[in-house]
Amino acid sequence: SQEITINRPAISRSIVFLIAQCFSLATLNGRALAQAQEVFNNFAAGDTYDTGMSWIISGSASDTGYATRVGMPFYNAGPSYTLDSIELAVTKYKGSTGFKVSLHSNLGGNPGPELEAITGHAPDGFLNPGAITKLPSVVKPLIESGKAYYIVLETNPSGSDGQVNWHWNTVGSGGFYRYTFDGGASWFTSVVTFSAFRV
Repeated sequence: SQEITINRPAISRSIVFLIAQCFSLATLNGRALAQAQEVFNNFAAGDTYDTGMSWIISGSASDTGYATRVGMPFYNAGPSYTLDSIELAVTKYKGSTGFKVSLHSNLGGNPGPELEAITGHAPDGFLNPGAITKLPSVVKPLIESGKAYYIVLETNPSGSDGQVNWHWNTVGSGGFYRYTFDGGASWFTSVVTFSAFRV
């Protein structure tokens, strides 16, 4: 993703991440949809995002100072769907490229039980500017109407030396996100620009 400008929130030495993920969803009763339904989407027109700004997520064996997991919230204001895939604006920062993205229910304002985890590899942002990674769901968990969820990004394995960028959106999407330095034992929050993703 070219030379990344890193903005570290004052309340912690955290990650700059911009997530762009997309959930292509099928109806709860299994009937085929005419087209994929979106629960959340903060990509700009043409599936673009900020290639120069991101939250950085790091493995525990990498440089210190960055969060090991970052959680972006979204709310399903429509009907219930099952998850088909996730799309993210994630690129390699340095070290190994493996990452894990997971869908979590909301538990007291923090990421709760994990509903599904999917692994992938972050593309090189210098060679693939504007790249979007799409990961298919295997479990097909239910995203229920009227409920809040989190998309959580971490390196894979969590103890790797890798660091990945989760790039910011450019449509003004933001709010309280969650981040952790201890693998989710404790979560912190701050008001930020959300990473780009689709659900």
